[in-house]
Amino acid sequence: MKIFSEKHQELTDFEEIILDIEKERDTLNYCRASIQCCLWNLENPKIEKFDKDRFVKDLRENLNKKEKAQAKLEYLKHSKLRSEMFRLNIIG
Repeated sequence: MKIFSEKHQELTDFEEIILDIEKERDTLNYCRASIQCCLWNLENPKIEKFDKDRFVKDLRENLNKKEKAQAKLEYLKHSKLRSEMFRLNIIG
């Protein structure tokens, strides 16, 4: 997917950083929704042990994914994006 036209080759890295940020935001949104779903299912008093174990495993995996995505998002926003904006003389 392209944000900027082919005429602006100097914006290629900037575009890639923006798309990576959006990807990590999508990952965070998915993890939040999945975590909520697991918690709602675990609140069911009639849940079977097999289902409970599966939801706990999914919860743990999504918490780890969320943590990784949050760390990568912070790195992209505060390090890579800032330096690229500085290189391109973009203020704001």
